[in-house]
Amino acid sequence: MPVQVRHGSALPEEIFAALLRTGVDATEGGPVSYRPPYRRVRLCDAVDSWARCCAGYGRLRDVGVEPHLESFGGCLLGQLCPPSLLIAVTELEGMFFRQHGLRSVSLSYAQQASPEQDEEALAALRRLVDELLPELDSHVVLYTYMGVYPRTRDGAPRLLGAAARLAVRGGAAHLIVKTPAEAYRIPTIAGSTRLVLPSQIPRSVTMSSASRPGCAPPSVPTRSMWS
Repeated sequence: MPVQVRHGSALPEEIFAALLRTGVDATEGGPVSYRPPYRRVRLCDAVDSWARCCAGYGRLRDVGVEPHLESFGGCLLGQLCPPSLLIAVTELEGMFFRQHGLRSVSLSYAQQASPEQDEEALAALRRLVDELLPELDSHVVLYTYMGVYPRTRDGAPRLLGAAARLAVRGGAAHLIVKTPAEAYRIPTIAGSTRLVLPSQIPRSVTMSSASRPGCAPPSVPTRSMWS
């Protein structure tokens, strides 16, 4: 099973050292996006640290492994943000990763409040990836809505259904899902696992993505924000 390490450190050199020791080839973050929500660190210090980490992570190629880094820029503060800001930050972090030696990256975007605007934002992001990072192995990751989560019984499945539709329509390669527990607390491992297993995903989520005429249910891989 593929493993991606998600951490939250603006100064992640010890984490990257552990990734190198263990051979884990996928992680997430960025010098801008991992700085505001988690820790008060000067931007120049975060940039220097992430530059060293990116350059060092490339050493996995010495053992035949291509490292992959996902920008958190499309999620940024973990809350609602202007789409243009999310696109700009994740694209710039992708360019930063390339500048410091990485060849496999993913850029992110968090579902906002307008499906039409979100589809346009994903289209703009994919266009910029093609224009600015054409030589990289890259894809787009969509995060389920990062605002205040619904407390009603049907609210969370309906929101997840909207995220699934957006992932399909917007051409995202991965979908980061959330659980109904997000309205109250950080979910348990068991709760996150249930949501990413296909047999446990609510029918309203798996079927809603097929609402377009001629659109089959998605094969977009899902993973939990907290798993």
